[in-house]
Amino acid sequence: MNDTEKKEKLELLLRDEQHLSVKDAEVAVQIAENLEDSDFRSWYLSRLAKKIATTKRWDIALKLAKSATGFYDRADALITIAERIAKEQEKQTTVELLNEIITSVNEITSDEVWPWQKAEIFNRAAKLFLQIGDLDSALETWGKAVEIAQVAQNYDIDSSTVLVEIAKELFAAGQLEFAKRVAESIQSVGKREYALKQIT
Repeated sequence: MNDTEKKEKLELLLRDEQHLSVKDAEVAVQIAENLEDSDFRSWYLSRLAKKIATTKRWDIALKLAKSATGFYDRADALITIAERIAKEQEKQTTVELLNEIITSVNEITSDEVWPWQKAEIFNRAAKLFLQIGDLDSALETWGKAVEIAQVAQNYDIDSSTVLVEIAKELFAAGQLEFAKRVAESIQSVGKREYALKQIT
């Protein structure tokens, strides 16, 4: 099979309504790992990791997620798996995975990824910390997300979008003053006005 045929096969296996059996998963992983295009290989491994996580096969899902070479593919898959694990009330496992994700994001240099990608992962991690009852870690992680996104606003418009989302999450968490400070720091007039309307 060439890459086009491989991707068509993977799309069939990754359909939302498609149940991914152990055998199908093995086939899909083999196809994805043999894609010649490294960007597509990373993306499909990330998607497979998230799909397999829906069946609670954490070890396999985590292994696949970590094999994705693209920063956002890998981080998105790992945080999605953490969200799944948290739903199963596995607090300790969730905390360990969140700490691993945060460490890996901190180690990425700014020229390797877009700032909004780092800020978004931190925002999702903060939401999970809050979900499992760790407000201090949530606020610390939101602080990191805000710092990254605020600095990058003038050249990375998506960072402003992430700030809007963070302000809304902080408001929902009862952190009204923090939410207001974040909303007011948004440089885009339209996004700033939208954010302020969402938190008042």
